[in-house]
This record gives sequence, structure tokens and C-alpha cells, in this order.
Amino acid sequence: MSREVYVSIAIAKIHWGYSVRAFPGSTTQHSYFALPSTTIVGALAYHYNRFIEVHQGEDMYLSPMKFVEDFWPIYSTISFLDLEVPLPRTLQMIKYLSAPYRARADVSSIYDRLAVSELRSPIGIGYVVAPTQRIAIVVVSGKPIPRDVVWSIVRLGNRESLVSIDEVYSERTRIEYLSLGTEVRDINTLTPKFLVKNCVGLYHEESIPLPLTLDEWKWIYSYRARIQRAPILRAVLLPLPRIESAILAQNAFLLEFKTYDLKVLIPQEIFVGK
Repeated sequence: MSREVYVSIAIAKIHWGYSVRAFPGSTTQHSYFALPSTTIVGALAYHYNRFIEVHQGEDMYLSPMKFVEDFWPIYSTISFLDLEVPLPRTLQMIKYLSAPYRARADVSSIYDRLAVSELRSPIGIGYVVAPTQRIAIVVVSGKPIPRDVVWSIVRLGNRESLVSIDEVYSERTRIEYLSLGTEVRDINTLTPKFLVKNCVGLYHEESIPLPLTLDEWKWIYSYRARIQRAPILRAVLLPLPRIESAILAQNAFLLEFKTYDLKVLIPQEIFVGK
């Protein structure tokens, strides 16, 4: 059994590194090493939804939700093309407005004394250092994503996390259905940990935001409840540079893209109800 999808691939060069902060808190905010799918969708939606900040559907959502709905089903992943060891991570100390995390009485006292500078506290902001690293961004979708949208990616992470797109490729293709227990070799793209077991090879493991179903995307991008909702985290494996072999822990789909020598495992959950 196979399924027809559209695939868009962008080959990007990272300028100096990137910062994709973990869920906000009042103390040190480390950066993810494995770039989340929410970061990739956000980079695409930045151009696609240039004049939209809030998408009005049945509920109010942040603008990337329109991109998700328009091209659903959506699944994205990455592959570092030249990487054999994990990239170094570091922290930069900055002054940060800490008023939202303080007791009301404390904040009132500071304002009464006109000592507003006391509301700014030093915290560490995380960065991943990756000068000139090449990365493949792979997006599987139910409809073709316009090439100008893929070419438009300028950053992966915060405003300073700049990238340059060198190549873009898109096509309509079929993905192969694989059953539980199948051995898959030479996986070189970021893969959800729950899909595989008995992995042989070097890889980095990390928990990152990884929505799969449409309801999970809505959970993340809901505007009214966003402050109260933490992202949906799942453990992922990032091959360094590839997982030589693994056994499927559940049924999944396989995308093989020979032009760039990419092999992607796709959870079947993204097709539920489709």
C-alpha cells in the first residue's frame, strides 16, 4: 500500500547558528538542537501569511494555522548534510523583563520607587553554533506548496537565526507503507523516537515540539489559550549523519528521495481521518 503526497525540499545554509528556545520560563532558556516542525512551518508561514497575524476559523488561531489547514496533511523534518557530531550549544546573558514572573506586591513596590530598572533581570538565552552548516528541510503536504514560499525561508528560529536557500525541489510522489517490525536502513532525517527501536548508529536524542494530528496543531496555535498551553513534546532522533539500521516499532510510511539521498520515516498519525 502506498499514498500519494507532495514533497518540498529546501537546501539551506545556516549563517552562524540559530536559537529556537524551549517553552518560555523565568530562568535560563536553552535552545533546541533538533529544529522542531513548528519552527519549519513558522518559517514557511512567515511569507505565506505576510499580512495575517490572527487566522479566524472556528476559533482564533495564530497565523501559521492557516498554512497548516491550507496544505494539510503536513509533516516536516530536517537533515544536517555535513554533520557527524552534535553542534555546540552556548548561552548569552541578556537583561530580560522579569515583571510577569514576580509577585504583584514586589512589582508595585518597584514602580512606587520609580526603580523600573530592577524589573530587568539577567537570564541566559540559548544558541546553537553552526556556521555555514548545510541543512535539508523536507516538507510533506497534501497540496503543492508554492515554490516561492519555500524559497522565501530566511530564518529558522529567532530573528537573528538567518539562513540562505541554495536549492528548492518539489514534486508529486508516492510514499511506501511499511508494517511494524520492518527493518529500515540508512535513515538520515530527524525521526520520532516512537517509530523505531534497536537503532544502530550515532544520533542525538531530544524532546521537541512535534504535533502530528490537526487537533494537536490547533492546540499549539490556539490564540485565546496560548498562554496557558505548553507545546506538545515528543522525543526525536537526529542521525549523525545516519542511523545505519532500525526496526519499525509501529506502522509508518517511507519517503526515499534519491536526488538528495534523503530517507524519511513518516508517522501514519498525520493521515488519520484523511
